[in-house]
Amino acid sequence: MGTYNIIQQFSFNRFNYAERLHILERLRERLLAVKSSTEEEGGDGPSIQTLSATGGVEALGITEEQMAKLDEVINVFKSATYESTANVKTEELEEADENRCRVVNYIVRRILDYDRLPLATERSAGKLMEPSIRPYNGYYMKPITQRTHIIEGFLEDVRKPEYAEAVETLGLSQYITEAEQLNETYKSLEVERDSAAKERRIMVRPSDIEKETQDLLDDIFMMANAHSLVNPSDEATDFINEMNNILAKARADRNKRGSKKDDDEAQKPATDKPATDQPETPENPDSETPDTENPGSGEEELPDDRPTV
Repeated sequence: MGTYNIIQQFSFNRFNYAERLHILERLRERLLAVKSSTEEEGGDGPSIQTLSATGGVEALGITEEQMAKLDEVINVFKSATYESTANVKTEELEEADENRCRVVNYIVRRILDYDRLPLATERSAGKLMEPSIRPYNGYYMKPITQRTHIIEGFLEDVRKPEYAEAVETLGLSQYITEAEQLNETYKSLEVERDSAAKERRIMVRPSDIEKETQDLLDDIFMMANAHSLVNPSDEATDFINEMNNILAKARADRNKRGSKKDDDEAQKPATDKPATDQPETPENPDSETPDTENPGSGEEELPDDRPTV
């Protein structure tokens, strides 16, 4: 049944991006729950709209455009909230770099350590290639931004025609192919990372759509309140009650965060503030005025050394 409870006006001003994102995501979650519930029942309940837009939440009078706008602002706040993880490909890049270095290093060591190989033909093949491959010893210690080009140069050297037979003797063909594929994978991930970073730099910031977001929130709450009064339903009642709980908890958490900040300020050590009611200690202790026998006079009484007439 219906309820005379309504969602009170709610302002985003005091909340940070992460808190706003949480509220918006919970709002979307509750709207979709209402939509799912009414669709399971057939979706034939009354609507304050003549025609309910596809993708809207008919039970609350929320249009498809409003839902699309909600998704849009959520994405903006989500990107801003996850700004600290801007390099979304970081882990994949690190793994790709580790894999390519492991394969290339195997090839390099097999050639440079030719004198440890068991077969004479392998030792001869390694000895032949060693002068060209020696410069790549320790390449993985170079800055990561240089490794891609170094590996490309390495692949060109090991594929020189004069080394074709030696490569086959050492059984390196499949490793060379794998190294090339892993290097290309790294380059592709690098392009994706840079493209994503560029998109984040030019995207809309939350501060640019603060008024739009607040207006959207007000419109959704106002529509849900009106719909609950005009066309009361259990879905509308539950939505209003749940949103009031979500918003009340958000306010409580925000107030708790503000109180903690105030407490931290109040608990700063007293030494942080200069003591104005204590006498300053002179820099040179020897220059201190000695205690006098007559503390009330304010100055030391000197002997009378005038001549007697």
